[in-house]
Amino acid sequence: MPDLSQALQGNDFGFFTIISELWGLDLQAEDVDSALVELFEKLSNPDLILEIYNTLPATSKNALNELLLNKGRMLWALFTRKHGELRIMGRARRDRDKPYLKPVSATEVLWYRIMISKAF
Repeated sequence: MPDLSQALQGNDFGFFTIISELWGLDLQAEDVDSALVELFEKLSNPDLILEIYNTLPATSKNALNELLLNKGRMLWALFTRKHGELRIMGRARRDRDKPYLKPVSATEVLWYRIMISKAF
């Protein structure tokens, strides 16, 4: 699994806003580059990470713990088979449907909190 700086790369401002909302952060940045730096700094706080971890549903904690036991590496297909799908959608649909407010799986819970990401 990519580290936090890699996971944040390539995302749009709307995604950064979602992450901020789910972590209870007030995002001050007004553009993608500034938001990336700001989020990296704020999300690197160990106390905040623990606080967010403690608020996760049990299924999401189990999924994250399994990933950590595998040193942060697992085939995406295997992870989603075990912990549920990630609905693929573009920015407009994501912003309209707000899947992060009603996630269908542990995968989605973790994805929208930037606690997991994909690597190739």
